[in-house]
Amino acid sequence: MKPALITVVNPQDNDVISDQLLYYKNIGINDFYIMLHMPDIKLMSICEAFRDKYTDKNIHLFINSKPEHYHEKDCKVLSDAALEDGCDWIIGSDADELLVLKRHKTIQGFLSECGLTRFHSLHFQWFEYRPLENIYESALRFMTNRETIPRQQSKSIGKFNKEMAYVPGLHYIENSPQVININTDIAFYAHFSDRNKEQYISKMTLQAKNWNQRYGKYTHWAEKLIEDDSEGLEKLWNLMLEQNKSKELFYDPMNIWMFSE
Repeated sequence: MKPALITVVNPQDNDVISDQLLYYKNIGINDFYIMLHMPDIKLMSICEAFRDKYTDKNIHLFINSKPEHYHEKDCKVLSDAALEDGCDWIIGSDADELLVLKRHKTIQGFLSECGLTRFHSLHFQWFEYRPLENIYESALRFMTNRETIPRQQSKSIGKFNKEMAYVPGLHYIENSPQVININTDIAFYAHFSDRNKEQYISKMTLQAKNWNQRYGKYTHWAEKLIEDDSEGLEKLWNLMLEQNKSKELFYDPMNIWMFSE
């Protein structure tokens, strides 16, 4: 068994990418395939520092310098490269996501002890972790308030072949022969999409731009909000913080050892 992490990152992920890579290293990933989309100097330095520090790991950096971003195409480049290097299980995870193992310390233990190696695709429920304030560092470690109900979409990992491929968002894997749903008592995906005001505004602005590049006449809701009110996203962020404080959220701290160097 040779699992690999594939992840597509951009400068909006600068506050979490270091902890994300550490986390996956600590749960047993030795092979990393990282696509840097329009990287700035800071993102390059973070990823290069991780590669240079852990020379016992196989860490491959790819660069997409085009403004257009097709998530599924970048993921296909990464999964094909991992397969070429002899990896079998492909763990797809955006920079603001963690595959949380509730009963196991390593991904290898999870897959083998649960008897899951006979399946080709595993579906996990996906929970949002909600900010109650602006968090600028170590968000993955200290954002501990989880939604009690998972998101409608699932997230997937797979025992890949060349015909299999992630769809945008890593929600499921195309052309997967066998699929199983994983109980949340065993494992689930954690999503830390919104961490601070500046990151939120930057992300929404970029998503609106990418949306228009892909779908043309269809306007992303964030673009319309910005057109109507230049401070609209900032106001929305402040409103979300207040709403999160009144929500029923599950306190679910991460194990700090998972982020140790």
